[in-house]
Amino acid sequence: MNQEHKQLISLMNRLHEEYSAKADRSVLKQCVESLVDYTMEHFRDEEEYMARIQYPKLETHKIIHADLIRKLQGHVQSFKTEGQLKQEFFDFLQLWLSAHIRGIDMQYAQHSKA
Repeated sequence: MNQEHKQLISLMNRLHEEYSAKADRSVLKQCVESLVDYTMEHFRDEEEYMARIQYPKLETHKIIHADLIRKLQGHVQSFKTEGQLKQEFFDFLQLWLSAHIRGIDMQYAQHSKA
């Protein structure tokens, strides 16, 4: 899962770099789509992993993933409608990174080690 988290962070960073460089909308669209696709794949992999290790908070984690997906899709829809990314999107990604990956996901890592 750590490798997948690194890939997610890499996709987030690339999107921010392209945004900061004022990349063309088509480039940003491709970055956003890559992030969404990989997020879906990662959440599926992560939930399967948690099931294998019999993580007791799996159902709660699934609810958190569903909420993150809903929020991510909301930002993507805003981008599609308005044609531009907003700072709120990057704030959301930062919160996701700090609270979810570095916080909540560490709980199943500790369970796995035990």
